[in-house]
Amino acid sequence: MSYSQLKEIFSQISAIGHALSILGWDEAVMMPEGGADARNDAVASLSVMSHQLLTEEQNKQLIEVAEKEELSSWDAANLKQIKRNYNEAILLPAELIRESSIAGMECEQNWRKLRTENDWETFKPYLEKVVKLSRQKAQILADHYNCSRYDALLDHFEEGLTGEKLEAIFNEIKPFLIEQLVRIQKRSQPVDLKNGPFPIEEQKELSLSIMENMSFDFNHGRLDVSHHPFCGGVSSDVRLTTRYNADDFAEALMGTIHETGHALYEQNLPKEWSTQPIGQSRGMIVHESQSLIMEMQAGRGEEFLSYLYKKIPEGWNIQQNFSEDDFIAAYHKVESGFIRVDADELTYPLHIILRYEIERALIEEEIEVDDIPDLWDDKMMEYLGIDTKGNYENGCMQDPHWPFGGFGYFPTYSLGAFMAAQLFQAAVKEKPQIQTELQAGSFETLNKWLNEKLRSHGRNFTYEEILQQATGQGLSIEPFKEHIKKRYKL
Repeated sequence: MSYSQLKEIFSQISAIGHALSILGWDEAVMMPEGGADARNDAVASLSVMSHQLLTEEQNKQLIEVAEKEELSSWDAANLKQIKRNYNEAILLPAELIRESSIAGMECEQNWRKLRTENDWETFKPYLEKVVKLSRQKAQILADHYNCSRYDALLDHFEEGLTGEKLEAIFNEIKPFLIEQLVRIQKRSQPVDLKNGPFPIEEQKELSLSIMENMSFDFNHGRLDVSHHPFCGGVSSDVRLTTRYNADDFAEALMGTIHETGHALYEQNLPKEWSTQPIGQSRGMIVHESQSLIMEMQAGRGEEFLSYLYKKIPEGWNIQQNFSEDDFIAAYHKVESGFIRVDADELTYPLHIILRYEIERALIEEEIEVDDIPDLWDDKMMEYLGIDTKGNYENGCMQDPHWPFGGFGYFPTYSLGAFMAAQLFQAAVKEKPQIQTELQAGSFETLNKWLNEKLRSHGRNFTYEEILQQATGQGLSIEPFKEHIKKRYKL
C-alpha cells in the first residue's frame, strides 16, 4: 500500500518533469526573447512544486513502511531510487531550488547573447551568481555525505563517481593523448572537405535520412535547431537539436548523429516504468556513451563513412572532388581547435580535462570566476598549443553548462567516450555483422545489442555493473587507447 502511494507521488513528479523538459526545449528553440522573465518564473515555480511533492513529510514514513513490503525485483530497485531522490531533496531548501532555477535560466539566456558579442565582463556577474548558489548546494550535500563539494555534484550526474576516480583516469590518459597528438601533428594533414556552400535544407534532409537509418522513431520525437545542440524532452517525446553551418556539413551531420544516440537511449528505456525513477536513464556517463558510440565508434568508422560518401548530395561536388579514401581521412583528421563540440576524438578529452580542472577548483573555492579566462588560456596552451587570450566566445564562454549550473557534468563526456569504446569493442566481437551492416547504412544489430545490454535496464545497474555484464570488466581506458592507435595508425 505504501509503495503504491509512493509510485503515484512519483508519477505526479514525473508529470511536472515532463512539462519542465518541454518548456526547457521551447525556451532554447522557439521562445521569443520577451518571454524570458515569465518563463523563468514559471519554470522556477514548477521546480519548487516538484521539490515540495518529493519532500512531503509523509514520504519518509511511506518509504520506511514500503521497505518492509514484499516487492518484485524491479519494484525493489525503484524503491531504492525513490529513497535516493528523497534523501537528497530533503537536504535542499525550496528557496535554494527556486533561486538556482532562476539564476541558471537568466545566466544561460544572457550567455546566448553575450557570447556572440565576446562580452565576458557583462556576462561575469550572471555566472558569479550561479557559482555562488552551486557552491551552497554542494556544501549542503557535502556536509551530509561527508565528501568534498565537487564529489557531491559529481554524484548527481553519475551515482558513485568521485574526484579520486577521475584523477586516476585523467592522470593516466592525459600523457597518452598529448603524446599521440604531437605524433599526429608531425604528419601531413588530410584534405579539408569545407568547400561549400552546402544548402541548409539539403543538410537537414541528409540528417533526417541518417536518423532514419539509425532507427530514430519520428512518431515520438523531432529534430530542430538551437544555439547549442542538445537532446531533451521525455522518452515518449524526444526533442533533439542540431545547428547548421553552410560552409561545413560535417558539423551538423555528426552533431545530429551524436544527439540521435542520446535519443535512441531515451526511446528504448523501459516504457512501463517511464513515470518512475527506475525507468529513467542510468546517468550521464552511460548517456554520453550512447551518443559517442554512435558518433565516434560507428559514425566515424570506415564502414559507415563508406556508406555516407555515397549518400552525399551530388550538388555538393564531394564525390567529384574527393575520393572515398580522402573523404574517410577527412573525418579522421586530428587538429587542435578552439571548440569542444567540433573536436576530434583524440583532442576532445583534453578539452574535458581542462574544464574539469577549472570547475573543480571553482566549486572548491580555490579560484573565483574572475580567474577563469587566464586559467583557460594557460591550459589551452599547455594541452593544445592554442592562444585564447581575449577570445571569450571561442574560449571560456563557448559552453552552456556553467551558465545553467551544470558543474560536475563535463567529466562524464570523456568517461562516456571510454565506455563507448569498451562497449563497441565488445559488441563487434560478439556480433561481427555490425561492421558489415554499417557499411550498408544499417544500425540494426548494434541497436539490438545496446537495447539488450543497456537501454532496457533503466537505472537497475550502475555504469560499472553495466560494463561488467556487457564486456566482462569494469570501466577501462585500454579499449579507447587501442581504438585510437588503430584508427589513427599509431
